[in-house]
Amino acid sequence: MLQCVDISTFGVRRDGGVNLRIIDFDGEHPPFFDCMFQGRYMTLLESAKHFAISIGLYKIARALHQILYRTESEHARAHQSLLGHFVKAGDLAFDVGANIGIRTEILLSLGATVVAFEPQPLCAREVAARRGNERLTVIGKAVGASEGTAQFYLKVGNTYASMMENWPGGNAGTTMVPVTTLDKAIQQFGIPAFCKIDVEGFEVEVLRGLSHQIPAMSFEYHCDEHGIERARKCLDLVAALGNYRVNLTGEEDAILLSDDWLTVPEFLESFPGCTKGNARGDMFVRAFG
Repeated sequence: MLQCVDISTFGVRRDGGVNLRIIDFDGEHPPFFDCMFQGRYMTLLESAKHFAISIGLYKIARALHQILYRTESEHARAHQSLLGHFVKAGDLAFDVGANIGIRTEILLSLGATVVAFEPQPLCAREVAARRGNERLTVIGKAVGASEGTAQFYLKVGNTYASMMENWPGGNAGTTMVPVTTLDKAIQQFGIPAFCKIDVEGFEVEVLRGLSHQIPAMSFEYHCDEHGIERARKCLDLVAALGNYRVNLTGEEDAILLSDDWLTVPEFLESFPGCTKGNARGDMFVRAFG
């Protein structure tokens, strides 16, 4: 049985207690379309987080969470060290597919000015709450090859929501979302020093909307048949922008797998063998010359 909270009943009473209503779901998952886009049904954890945001206690709750879950904090520090190779204080960074803002928070901790793109309203709300300051701009849009609107496929877990219809994760409905492009973002904010792209299979379309050379970028790769082809298309698009070299990490690790940065042709000759058995991870590309 999955328990959710109807957050429309949230309210702090005069005696300091909290009004809320627990809803139990047997069998079918709750209506996650409502959960993500109408702010009604959420799991208990999601409800607790957004209630903390509503009453201004999210940062305190985050600090306590980091103390209690030290492994997560160590993981964040490892990624901070990795991203520190591409971002320094004062740089501009884009987080495309920010989800709940884990990488956004790391980029902010490095002193960067961050523009985060996330089409799921509740996720975007949490991104904004993670470290609210003048260095963070949250754009409630997807990023693609052209501006407009497009169908967005909701999943049972918000980390798997995608612009791709057949992306795994358990379908939970669809909705229309606004779409912008990297070129439009660059026109508005400037060229970032680093752009992280994590869009659940939509990476090719994101890169098709880019005509400027960004000094460094990362995007997710997968080693299944479709994932290999998608990675090759991404690198073809990257190579058309300038002289890039490539490295990669495995799974959720923050360690580059190669001692050397390979040219795109060199990398494509060795991929996916160079992943050292990892089924997925992040590919990093860096402009040289």
